[in-house]
Amino acid sequence: MDNSWLIQLVVPTIVGFAVWYSRSVVESIRQERERLHESRRKIYLDLLEPFITILSGVNDPEKEEDAVRQITSTEFRRTIFELGFLGSDDVNISLGELMQYFFKLEQQGKSPEAKKFILLWGDLLLSIRRDLGSKGTKLTNKDMLRPQINDIDEI
Repeated sequence: MDNSWLIQLVVPTIVGFAVWYSRSVVESIRQERERLHESRRKIYLDLLEPFITILSGVNDPEKEEDAVRQITSTEFRRTIFELGFLGSDDVNISLGELMQYFFKLEQQGKSPEAKKFILLWGDLLLSIRRDLGSKGTKLTNKDMLRPQINDIDEI
């Protein structure tokens, strides 16, 4: 008995199923990456908020104190906790350096030193930029700060 018709039916069916399954898996991975990307963006924006306050109120000690209190708040620590799961290694390391700086300031009762804060801030921004898709960026931490700080070259 000739089974060639069976082979002609089964092989295309198996190949078709394999192609469909592969596309399904690839699409599922793409959607998960998209969701992760959006989650990261939200966490990064929440994370940057108090630091933006510090930069916007450089000459206002009250705003600075509020931002430092926000940085050490439970809500902010929850954001950091989320970041530990979703953020890249580089972002977590950069944030860790910046947070250690703020913890020491809080213990000493001091305000942020502009130069140190700016360097750490630029490193964090650059890490976030890389994590959100610009892995091959040629920008430096100073370049990231140029639109935000008018006298960056003097610092």
